[in-house]
Amino acid sequence: QSRMGDIEKVLAELQESLDGKRGESAELENRARTEGQNLAESKETRSALISELAVLTDMERRREGLNNAVKDILQNSSAGKFDYIEGIVADIVAAEPEYANAIEAALEGTSDSLVATSAGRLLADKNVLEKSEGRVKFICMDKTSPFCDRTDFSGHEGIKGRAVEFVKYDSRYAPLVWRLLGKTIVVESLDAAVDLAEKAAGEYRFVTLAGQCVSSDGVIKLGPLGKTTGLISRKSRLRQLEETLENIKVEIGSLEEQIERNSQKREHLAKLCKELRTAIYEANSEKMEASSKLSVTEQSIKRLSEEQPLIAGEIELLEEQIAQSVQKEYESKQKLEELEAINNERTARIEAVSYTHLRAHETVLDLVC
Repeated sequence: QSRMGDIEKVLAELQESLDGKRGESAELENRARTEGQNLAESKETRSALISELAVLTDMERRREGLNNAVKDILQNSSAGKFDYIEGIVADIVAAEPEYANAIEAALEGTSDSLVATSAGRLLADKNVLEKSEGRVKFICMDKTSPFCDRTDFSGHEGIKGRAVEFVKYDSRYAPLVWRLLGKTIVVESLDAAVDLAEKAAGEYRFVTLAGQCVSSDGVIKLGPLGKTTGLISRKSRLRQLEETLENIKVEIGSLEEQIERNSQKREHLAKLCKELRTAIYEANSEKMEASSKLSVTEQSIKRLSEEQPLIAGEIELLEEQIAQSVQKEYESKQKLEELEAINNERTARIEAVSYTHLRAHETVLDLVC
């Protein structure tokens, strides 16, 4: 019974451990399923982003949105000619994705302008002046005056900030960027733009995140942007795609590592569950064996308990028979002693009689003689 108690305790502990491992395994299965779905979605997203990146990269490589004259100058500049050409405005200004449309609207008609470091060198270059296949707009950095504006818009509602605050650029282009975007204010809505344009003192432009533009001189620009626009948005989207792809790459790597770790954990748990099931089977076998032995023992106890009164009766009978035998032996011993005494007495008497006869015989013989 003690062994049965130990086995049942061990069985309960093994079963509890097995249930716990099964629960962990089920949880890992669910997690693996979720991670597998996330991995598939991430890979699908990566594939779509790679396709989009390839398209935009090709567009950027072919300089779509620029006229042939600008493309030709940029190509020659890349080849070492026109070293005073820095690129187009869209190459210099990098907009945050959320504000790309607003910056596009703010630089409408200017984003494809070529930036030159020197107006003198530009005007002295006959290859640019005489061989250009189309009209080209140049912005000369040495002719850009410092930006100065003391108007504070921070107290007005609906204003997000100056457009220049939402772009990135090299510090050497700061005067140019501030001249282009310093007086362009990004607002939350078209109504706010119209209201602020009426109140603003000076030449300001107010643009919304959707690209709607209202100038303080009463000019309002609505609808889709022109065909030469999209340069800044495209570059912004390219940078965003590259960052997103890098993040997705890290995410996919992390998911694959996690899936591999979970797979190893599931294999380990499966091995543990198998070992626990084997241990439970062995414990159950031992329990059955102990139960069988216990049953046999209980039957023996029952049989012996039933036989005990009979055996006790037999013992009492035997004890009584033994007592009677002892008594008979005692009585027989006494009788034997009495018989021996009688026998001895008779023997003595016989000897005495024999002696008397012998003496008488001798006397007779003496008389005869």
